[in-house]
Amino acid sequence: MEHLDDNAASEFVSGALPPSALGKVEGHLASCRECRALVAALAADSGDDSNAATVRHDRFTASQVGELPRRTLSIGDRVGRYLVLSSLGA
Repeated sequence: MEHLDDNAASEFVSGALPPSALGKVEGHLASCRECRALVAALAADSGDDSNAATVRHDRFTASQVGELPRRTLSIGDRVGRYLVLSSLGA
């Protein structure tokens, strides 16, 4: 097998490599220091957040948001750890 091209290396790192090519790529990586370095560099720079926790923010539906009580904050009010210092906008 020839050296991995950038696309194959990227697909390997992201887990998108077709199963039919996976064995060949893994075999090549076992014997090719240059391609292992390429894959390692791509993995380090991938910024892959696939293992990051998924947070759902659907506590309210769009129709329920209009039903929430509206309160105007005043200077000096606290919202959690934040302090309202001034009014912004109309």
